[in-house]
Amino acid sequence: CFKNKLIRPSREQLPYLKTLLEKLLEADKTNDNSSFIYLGELLIKLGECAREGEDKLASAPDHQRVSQITQYINDYYKDLGNISQIARHFYVSKYHLCRLFKQATGVTIVEYLNNIRIKNACCMLVETKKSITEISFECGFKSSNYFSNIFKKHTKMTPSMYRKFN
Repeated sequence: CFKNKLIRPSREQLPYLKTLLEKLLEADKTNDNSSFIYLGELLIKLGECAREGEDKLASAPDHQRVSQITQYINDYYKDLGNISQIARHFYVSKYHLCRLFKQATGVTIVEYLNNIRIKNACCMLVETKKSITEISFECGFKSSNYFSNIFKKHTKMTPSMYRKFN
C-alpha cells in the first residue's frame, strides 16, 4: 500500500488524522460497522500524505539513506545500544546522523528508536505473560526503570496498568 517506511503528515493534516483515528477507535469499541469507512478514509489520507512526502523527499539526496536507517532501526531495535552504533554501520558521524534523521523525519533518532521499542513492548504486554523486566530487556532497554519512565511518557500509563486495561 505504501512504499514509504515513514509518513510525515503536515501540521495542518494532523488534527484531521487524529479525528479519523479517534472515530475509528470509537466505532471499533462499539462494534459499529462504520469502522471500515473510517479505516478506508484514514488509509486514503495517509496515502495522500505519503505521496506529498515522496514529492518533497524525492528531491532530497539523503532520502534513500534515511529510509535505510529507519529500516535498520526497525530490524535491529532490540540490539542497538546507542546512536554511535548506528552511525558506524552507515559510516557517518553520529552528529551528521542525528541532524540528517531529524531533518528528514521531524523526530530525533532516539525518539524514533524508543517509539519502535514501546510499540513492540505494548504488543508483548498484551500477548505474553512475560514479566515487565523481561519485556523491557527484550525490547532493547538496558534498565527496566528507564523503560517504565519512557513507557509512561508515551502511553500515559505504567506498563502494568497497560497490561491490565488491554
